[in-house]
Amino acid sequence: MATWHPDDASVNEPSGSLRLLRQRTHQQSRAPGSNVIDQEYVETTNYLVLDSTERDRAKFPSTSSYDMDLSRVSSIRGNGFANVHSVELVRATVPDANGVAAEPYLLVRVSDQLAGRAVQGNNDAVSDSLAVLSLPAAASTGNFIHVAPADGNGFAPTAVFPDAPLASLTKLQIRITDREGTPFNFGTDTTPPTAPNKALQIVLMLRIVTQERRRRMLQAQPVF
Repeated sequence: MATWHPDDASVNEPSGSLRLLRQRTHQQSRAPGSNVIDQEYVETTNYLVLDSTERDRAKFPSTSSYDMDLSRVSSIRGNGFANVHSVELVRATVPDANGVAAEPYLLVRVSDQLAGRAVQGNNDAVSDSLAVLSLPAAASTGNFIHVAPADGNGFAPTAVFPDAPLASLTKLQIRITDREGTPFNFGTDTTPPTAPNKALQIVLMLRIVTQERRRRMLQAQPVF
């Protein structure tokens, strides 16, 4: 039987604000009297903030449809995330533009690898999504709309890999779409070298849980 050890929990904040790490240790119990391999699972919770301002605007002019190579994000150690157990949308901020408030909901898709892992629906666009966003009213017209599914603004279940972790998550395909799966047009952003239009940018926060297995050989213990 496996048990969690909450006393092993720790919080580490690396330089930069992209990720907040939380670690827990999951240790497998062992039988006395024999040499066994002790397995210890370290679970790390990563909070990843995605800002459309940082996309390749020459290649992806739309703030609602772009790809991101995580290996190029300096605050992520290594080539993206390894041994991914789950991914969840925590928060989204979208512009109050082009009549978006009239949409019944928006769909958030972040990776082809997560399709069908979180939301199920009667069309492919919903089933391929990580979250369904119901938009509350903006604080003021033309401002931003902040959506936190945990507060009842939509539905954002956790995409889980229960049998075995996803080996790697190195690239994201960010799509904010209408119910038919078409990227929503929030407006025309500027092109480099002009600075991005702040009023049209989208920010997403993801909670990504990874697991690392560690092993060590234990010496035989006498049984009395």
